[in-house]
Amino acid sequence: MRGLIKSVVILFCLILITAALIKNNQHSFKQSNQNDSNYVDKVSEKLQTSSFTKKQ
Repeated sequence: MRGLIKSVVILFCLILITAALIKNNQHSFKQSNQNDSNYVDKVSEKLQTSSFTKKQ
């Protein structure tokens, strides 16, 4: 009986740790997406103002 209780407690702790790690990784992934979109916006503005995309 004590082994069963220990197993349940360990399993519960592992589930909590896994959930916290997943939540943390999703948050950092969203931040990197925002940084990437800022980079894409800057590059697209530079390309539109330059003559790189215009046909000659």
